[in-house]
Order: sequence, then C-alpha cells, then structure tokens
Amino acid sequence: MDPIKLAIKQPITVAVGIVLTLLAGYLAFATVPIEMTPEIERGVISVTTAYPNALPEDVENDILVEQEDVLRELGGLERLTSTASRGQGQIRIELGIGVDVEAATYEVDQLISRVPSYPDNVLQPVVEAEDPDSNDYIAWVVVEREELDGTPIPTADVQQLFDFVTNNISPRLERLDGMSQVNVLGGRERELQILVDPDALARRGITMSQFVAGLEQSNADFSGGAVRRGNYDVTVRVPARWDSVEEASSAIIRQDESGPVYVSDVAEVREAFREADSFIRSRGVPVLAMNFQRELGSNVLSVMDSMQATIAEMNAEGGILDQYARSQNYEGTVRLRQVYDETVYVR
Repeated sequence: MDPIKLAIKQPITVAVGIVLTLLAGYLAFATVPIEMTPEIERGVISVTTAYPNALPEDVENDILVEQEDVLRELGGLERLTSTASRGQGQIRIELGIGVDVEAATYEVDQLISRVPSYPDNVLQPVVEAEDPDSNDYIAWVVVEREELDGTPIPTADVQQLFDFVTNNISPRLERLDGMSQVNVLGGRERELQILVDPDALARRGITMSQFVAGLEQSNADFSGGAVRRGNYDVTVRVPARWDSVEEASSAIIRQDESGPVYVSDVAEVREAFREADSFIRSRGVPVLAMNFQRELGSNVLSVMDSMQATIAEMNAEGGILDQYARSQNYEGTVRLRQVYDETVYVR
C-alpha cells in the first residue's frame, strides 16, 4: 500500500505519531545529561586512610587487610579494589546497579569503625561517595587579591585567606545541585602541635613512650560494639578526639595515687599549620586554587551555569569577597577568577 495515500486517509493517526515523536525528542533533549565523556552510572565509594611515611607493604598489611575483612559484609557489594602507596591506602568499592549510594556510604562508615585498631600515626579513614579513579575536573578557579583595575597584589597571608575560603566559599559552592566536590589547594591545614618538656617528664617519672601512649589513649574514638534494636543493629561509638587546644591540654596522661598528670603539666599545646609541601602561583604572585568535580549523571552545562552565577554573585561589589576584603583592610579586593572551563569544548 502506498504510504502517502495511507497518511492522507488517516490524518489523525499521522498527527498523533508526529506529536509523540516531538514529545520524545523534547524529553530526550531536556533529560539526557550533556557531558564531554559520558559514563555508565554505577555507585562507587572510596575509603582513604593516611599512614604518613609508611611503606606500601606496611599500608597493605596493617590497614587494607583489616578494612577489607569488615567491608566484605557490605550489602550490594559488586567489587572491592585496594591500592597501597607510600603513606596512604585506598579502597575502591563498586556497588551493584540500583544500590542506594547514600545508604551504602553510611553502612561503609559503620563497618570501617569496627576495625579493631590501627598502628601509630594512622589518621581517621575518610569515606566518600566518589570514584578515586576519576579526576575529571570541570573547572579550576584561582582566589587572588587584586587592585580595582585588576592588577594582582602580592600577599603574605595566604593562610588566612585559605581559612576563609575553606570555611565560607568552598562549602557554598559544594552545595550547588550536581556539584560533587570542591577542593581548595595552595594553603596549609591547621593542626595541634605538642611541644614536650623533657625535664617535666623526668620529674614525674614518665618516659617518652609512656607519654605517647597516654596521648593515643586519650585522643581516640572507641567502638562500643553493636546493640540490637528490633530488626536493626545500632553501632555504638565513643568519640574522644580533641577539637581544641584546651581539650588537648586538659587530657590526662597518667593517673596514679599522686593524682592525674595532664598534658599541660609536661608539654605546651599550640595551634599551628602543617608543613607546606606545595604552592600555587598565578600571574607571578602566590594564590589559592579550587578545582570542581560534578556528580555522576549530572548535566555539566547546568552545573557550570550555577557555579558561574554563584561566583559572579560572590565577586560583586558588596558580596562576600568584598566584605571580607574590607574587614581585613585590604587595598583592592579579593576575587575568584576561572582559569579552566570544561564546557567551552562541550558547548
């Protein structure tokens, strides 16, 4: 039968078919993510544990093996891959299709807390719903001081700016729809430093190894096991890590018949910064930088539009950056300047 004659005889059917075709095209255009490198969406969780200066063999035997034993109980686990490098161990957890990533992340955090113990100097494991094998940054932004005409200004207080950006700028950008992670680079993290007085230790008959053991015992989170509540097991944890100089100074190192010995009795506790192992310069002056990762399956164009609109709002006169510059009595202002944009090629 001639398709042209059939279409003329059944105009309603043809019209409905055209409408359905246009509707399907519109839905595909509106909902299918636009990205440079399309990916198959599968839940991935990473567990990163820092073990400063440890050899890969020690990281594997002392950390990864213990963590793998408890993570095998994870529901929906598809594949478990561990990587040991100098000073760090990382586990990549691949979930089955359809598994709730948020619920699985919480379960991973609970399982990791069941590891009996770690060696000295091991930092708290970091659990994130991120693929450690993906470093696909959609944007890079530098944070710099500049004159009102745009001329860069050298600054010696990059660390103070780092604290402001980490506490006020990065969290706001990280909360944008489709944004997964915002990393701030070029500054140093704060830490508590304990300066021991050897004479004070000797007067109280405390050896350095006893002092270190006392510190570890008073600055640790403990697992209290699991408590049965109906159909669920509730994991009990006792948090005891220090959050301030005062808490560290008042920690008890030893308790005997003569009374307690506090950290402040034998050492000075101060807030300082970790040793710098890198720096960033732009246009000849030290700056901070931020890189951005988006969530899997999100529309990179929409995420970029939201990020750039937020940055423009922050850079505006009277915005949060202008207010900060005025509070510090800066000459000129502080600005966010985007130096890389993945969507230029995508568009």
